[in-house]
Amino acid sequence: MKRLSLFILFALSVINVFAQDTLRSKDTITVIVRKINSDKNNANAIQPYSEEVDKSISQNPRSEFSLGITGGISFENNVGMLCTTNIDYLFTPNLSIDASLGDFVKRNPSFYVSFGGKYWFTNKHSKCGFSPYAGLQLDCIGYQIDGGMTSGFCLEVPAGISYISKFGLQASLQLSYYIDPYDFYGPNIEFRIGWRFKTRKK
Repeated sequence: MKRLSLFILFALSVINVFAQDTLRSKDTITVIVRKINSDKNNANAIQPYSEEVDKSISQNPRSEFSLGITGGISFENNVGMLCTTNIDYLFTPNLSIDASLGDFVKRNPSFYVSFGGKYWFTNKHSKCGFSPYAGLQLDCIGYQIDGGMTSGFCLEVPAGISYISKFGLQASLQLSYYIDPYDFYGPNIEFRIGWRFKTRKK
């Protein structure tokens, strides 16, 4: 319970750091209104024109570079170092899905398979490359212990901060808390680095 409390405190602290940026982004959004003459009975008919707002969303690095491929290294007390290959896709600047494959360095044979989603807290109109995030993943983990293989499922709750450059380079640092029936896995820390790609047509 103490580990869970520390994890929640860490997640809230990271989110709070970027709260000011979110409010500032909202204040700078403007909506342009233009006149149209398509209605002959009302020459002054107007409609909202949101080109500037749409442009700000497209310049958000989490919107511009929607597909990411990264490599990661994580550390956990009970199972040691884990190396992963990860792929994720941002459907919106705030929502993504994530899939990972990995292998424990000191436990062979072994495997790690994970699938889940993340929520990115930075405002969708922000052009800032930094964003805190939190998510929920379902993991399947297996490795050799005492001469035999053991495997099982658990829930992983990651929270961290990610940076995406203007050119697509991505780096992230996250802390994960595992929820498993035997309370075997402790919190782990993971560093990821990789590249993001443009998949949407402007």
